[in-house]
Amino acid sequence: MLLSMKNKYRKQKGFSLLEALLAIVIIVAAGLGVVELFNSAQNKNKLKATEQVIQQTASATSQLLSTSNDVADTVDTAAVIASGLMPSNVVVGNTIVGPYGLVTVASDPTVHNHYTVTAILPGNQAVTLCQDMFRSAAIFNGTKYINTLADCSVFSKDSSKDATVDLSFPREEYINTVAS
Repeated sequence: MLLSMKNKYRKQKGFSLLEALLAIVIIVAAGLGVVELFNSAQNKNKLKATEQVIQQTASATSQLLSTSNDVADTVDTAAVIASGLMPSNVVVGNTIVGPYGLVTVASDPTVHNHYTVTAILPGNQAVTLCQDMFRSAAIFNGTKYINTLADCSVFSKDSSKDATVDLSFPREEYINTVAS
């Protein structure tokens, strides 16, 4: 009788299998949450860096075109690189490279006085890029707001795949005529 009472009130040593499994599940869930936060922060940083490369490219293109007296001048990536206006950290040979890949420049044949900067991004980042670029592109000139980014188009059939983003910018003299 005394022996059976000792077994009944004996203290448990260690964890049960259920407690150990529950602890593992909680640790794995917390780890996945940390990884997701890290990936999200990394994607935001890459997106901001891409925006910066696009803005630098647009600015260099605008400066290049403003030095020309010929309104019919065309512009391309090679001309922007040759001008020396691009930061060296984004120029690799004859290309402009952003965090997601190539960034190109071309005169916009569909809209007079505009040029297009094109970048390729993951589809889910492309729409965010356009929204961010429109927010940061609005400038205040006197009593009018002028959006220096004329258009942002995303070309993709699937948001899980890469998308081509075309950003159309007006030439500086065009902005000045609209502003006055």
